[in-house]
Amino acid sequence: EVPRVATMTRNKVSRRRCLSPCVAAAIASCVLLTACGGQRRQDSTAGFLARARAICQEVGRISVAEQKAIESGAPSDPAARRSLVARRLADLTPPSTLRADYHQLISLIEHEAKLLHLQPLYLREHDHKRFVESIHELNEHAVSRQARLIGLAQCA
Repeated sequence: EVPRVATMTRNKVSRRRCLSPCVAAAIASCVLLTACGGQRRQDSTAGFLARARAICQEVGRISVAEQKAIESGAPSDPAARRSLVARRLADLTPPSTLRADYHQLISLIEHEAKLLHLQPLYLREHDHKRFVESIHELNEHAVSRQARLIGLAQCA
């Protein structure tokens, strides 16, 4: 009976030896798949942020003609520029990890554009109280804080 016990022990050992490489391979493949999935998610987030930054930089640039118009005393239209930024950013699909904060940023930019659009109206109507309130609201830098929060300082 002693040889039989040794045989059973040898079978258990050989099963363990076979099982160990199989388990190790399964664990390694899971780790690799997880790592690749995580990297893909990071790449998509990085790519998304790069596209959003490019929009803010492009729309934020003042053309030569626009600069000449400003220098000649013509009013610029920052409200239209901010509206354009909000519309172009809204066309992008953010990764799920940034979705809520990103939509909050777009809402804040739209609100900022509305305030900038209303300021000349407040002045024309001599509504100094609302004009000053809009300046205070703009000076709270809500857009800037939200943009920096998600890595889009160029959109501030």
